[in-house]
Amino acid sequence: DGVDVDDRNVATGVCRASFGWCSTFGDADALVATIAEHFIFEEERVCSEEERAGASAPVRSTEHASSPAATVASLCVYPLKSAAAFRPPSGSWPLGPNGLLFDREWALASPRGVVLQQRTCPRLVKLAPVIDVDAGVMRVSVLGEPELGRCEVSLSSPECGVSSGGGGSNGVSVRLCGEDAHVFPVGHDDDDDDDKRIDAWFTAAVGAPCSLVRQRAGARRSIARFNAETDDESPTDTPVAPTIGLANSAQILLVSQSSVDHLQGLVDGRRHGRAVEAGGATGGATGGPGPG
Repeated sequence: DGVDVDDRNVATGVCRASFGWCSTFGDADALVATIAEHFIFEEERVCSEEERAGASAPVRSTEHASSPAATVASLCVYPLKSAAAFRPPSGSWPLGPNGLLFDREWALASPRGVVLQQRTCPRLVKLAPVIDVDAGVMRVSVLGEPELGRCEVSLSSPECGVSSGGGGSNGVSVRLCGEDAHVFPVGHDDDDDDDKRIDAWFTAAVGAPCSLVRQRAGARRSIARFNAETDDESPTDTPVAPTIGLANSAQILLVSQSSVDHLQGLVDGRRHGRAVEAGGATGGATGGPGPG
């Protein structure tokens, strides 16, 4: 996301933990224990006393040839921003211009042009989208409320054609994470009653006035937080500001299975035996050995 990267846009692997006035030594101990359990790998090294004494310069660590391979255990796609995940039945999913195909391509915007998120509209988590590629539609229902029915949205909308000179709406600007994002309204054609019902359905589903918007396939927004600095020694390697779709700060998120298992252990028995579902938090995947 442009934070904690070097001048060549390579991640430094830095993680920051903030403590406030109410933090305790127990909080710090818990953080250290979590890092030690999930991110520290002990390596067997044989080093004689002579080698240690003769080392006059720092030695750079090299990557082991037998690095553990990561296996994707499950895959989640989030077509509608801040809504529930869609898990492809086949367990695989194609890539698109912005990462996983259709990931964070739709969003709900308030009448003031601000993209709705779960912290301001908790009912978004109950919206369950399903992508039917064969039928060319996205079907959205409300978890636990079958009386609301479901809404179907076309995957190929004239407002979101790849050609910038196509017909339909010219697009609007909405606010997302303090930045402007260019999107296209879905369901604002006065001649199409079905389209006008889309916004009405989502308004009833989330309990707040909203409009469904969609980002043009392949369109990306620059991340304002990124500070692009020029490398004087290598002018040809000038870093390019990273771009992203309708995701907050990362298009794909990987969650390790060990992290999921750890979380499951913490909540086991507190949710009437319901297991924590292993899945990527935002357009991502749950892998085997890997970072949390």
